Amino acid sequence: MPWYSIRPDDTFHIRDGRTFDRGSGSAYASVSPSPSTFGGALSAAIGGNEFKWLGLVVIAHRRGDQLTAYVPQPRDVVTDSEGAARLFPIESAPTRAGSGSSQTSTSRFIGQTLTDVDRDHGAEREWKHEPANVQLADLSAHLGDPNEIAGKYITQQVTEPFAPEYRTGITLEGRSAKKGHLYTTVHHRPVDGHEFLVWADLKGHDIIQETVPFGGAGRTAQVTPANGADILPKPLDEYPDGRLLLYLASPAVWADGVRPPLPEGAEIIAAVTGPAQPVAIGAKRRTGIRNTKLYWAVPAGSVFYIKFANPEDALIWAHEHQPGGAKQRENSIDALGTTGFGAVFTGKWRYARS
Repeated sequence: MPWYSIRPDDTFHIRDGRTFDRGSGSAYASVSPSPSTFGGALSAAIGGNEFKWLGLVVIAHRRGDQLTAYVPQPRDVVTDSEGAARLFPIESAPTRAGSGSSQTSTSRFIGQTLTDVDRDHGAEREWKHEPANVQLADLSAHLGDPNEIAGKYITQQVTEPFAPEYRTGITLEGRSAKKGHLYTTVHHRPVDGHEFLVWADLKGHDIIQETVPFGGAGRTAQVTPANGADILPKPLDEYPDGRLLLYLASPAVWADGVRPPLPEGAEIIAAVTGPAQPVAIGAKRRTGIRNTKLYWAVPAGSVFYIKFANPEDALIWAHEHQPGGAKQRENSIDALGTTGFGAVFTGKWRYARS
C-alpha cells in the first residue's frame, strides 16, 4: 500500500485532551501526535473524503531523496553505562501479582512471570530502559533473533527528532488579557529533516490539497506521496514452540484494556510495557461543538511474550494481525484501528539464561 509523507511547516502543539486550567505558573506540554491526528491530515488532503484505513505512522529522516524510517525502541531493550541487553521471561520464576520487573522496574505485571536479563550479562547491574527510536531494519533483526538487540550500537541517537520550544500564552477575557493568567506551553519543531511517514489506503482518492491543517491553530503540514515500499517487518516463517513476541508499533486501545486480543489456548507469559498513554480523539460536530473522547492506551514500544497452543496457531495469528489488516481494525475499540492504533509486529522469544 502507498506511503505518504507528512512534513510540518513549523512547530506543532498537540495536547493530550486532559483538563487544563490556565493561570499563573501553569504549564502544559505538547505530546506526540496520535495516529488519529494523521488521519485528520490525510482526510483534509483528499478533500475531506474518507480513506479506507491508516495502518501505521512512523518517524522518518529525509536526506535528499532517501527516507529512513524509525519506530520506538522495544521496551525489552535495557542499558547501563557499559552496554545493552534484552529482557526475557524467567522460566523458574513463581507466578505472582504486583508491578515492576525483577531487576529493572521497567515493566508492569501483566503475564504470569517477571522478566530479567541473561545472567552472563550481569543481572546485578542497574539496567533501565531509555526511550529512543530505532531503524525499522534494526527492529526486523531484533524480532527475528532473540540474541539481537535493536539499537545496541547507538550511543548518540536522536531520541527526540522534534525539539521542544517554550512559549508563553495568555487567557483572553473579551479582547483583553485576563490578569494573572499567563501560562507556558511547549511546542515541537522538526529537527534536521525529520518528518512522518504514514502507511494508508486512501480508497482511490488522490491528494488534491498538499497543505493541510496540522498541529494547532493556524499551523500546517505538507502531505505528499512517499516511497516507503517493503520497509515493514514481515511475519516470520515459524514461531518455535508457539512462542510469539508481540511488539507494539503504535499505541493500542484494546477492548480488553492492556491485554492484546488472543485466541483460546494462547496466554501472555510476561510483558514489558510503560505507563498508560492518554489519547484524546476529537472532532467538531456540525453544530460547532467539539466532541472529544479520552482513552488510556498501551504505549508504543511495549512487548508481550505470548505462548500459543502450537506453532501453527502462532503463525496464523501473526499473518492475520499485520498492520493494515482487518484484525487491527476489529480489535481496537471505537474503530480506532482504522486510524492506525494497535499496529503490531511479531518475532521470537526465549527464556532468560540462568
